Amino acid sequence: MNRIGTSIDDITERIAAIRASITPERQAEIDAAIAAERALEARRKVIAVGMPSIFERTPFDVAPARARRWAESAWDGSPRNLVVMGDSGAGKTEVACAILAESVAHLPNALCRFATFGDVLRSIRSTYDDVLRSEWQAIGQWAGFRILCIDDLGKEKPTADALEKMFTVLDARYRSGKPTLFTTQYQSPKELGHRLMESGGDKPTAQAIVRRVFGGGEYQAEVVRC
Repeated sequence: MNRIGTSIDDITERIAAIRASITPERQAEIDAAIAAERALEARRKVIAVGMPSIFERTPFDVAPARARRWAESAWDGSPRNLVVMGDSGAGKTEVACAILAESVAHLPNALCRFATFGDVLRSIRSTYDDVLRSEWQAIGQWAGFRILCIDDLGKEKPTADALEKMFTVLDARYRSGKPTLFTTQYQSPKELGHRLMESGGDKPTAQAIVRRVFGGGEYQAEVVRC
């Protein structure tokens, strides 16, 4: 027991001696290197989200106050969605990326992801000829992200099959209580629903997607206009 105590004392003394031998200048260099490594790791995590590189450094305060409050509630576990509406070029994607970048900092052990409607569909369709990965595995991946951003919902004209796949993803996220951030140029649920049906999409499925996007009751989505 005494040997262990003596050994610990020796180690403590050696550590103290090493620290005492470090000059203020050297300590500043060490601190700077640690800060740089932490910044690099944070940068890697933001890049992994998949957002456009031009928006990777967008500060959180670019997002409107209501959007920032939504993000804070999402970090605390709220399942409500956020819908950012606005015309083309209004800054919707920038707002979404600001929120995602800050979310990565607040949820270091959680996976967040930026994608377009087309990205999600292409990911699912890529499994059709993949013997190692099933469609349900791809859907499960999109359903599993802690916070998922689907950018420019409605920009692409979806087929009936695409609508079904998107509903499956959104329904899985809804049932597991995971919030989704949407951006869209369509200014109301009705406009978005009409757009989703333009390519012959199934009306009930389009309406079901709109309900999953905008929610209702205690799950009513936060809507922010740019």
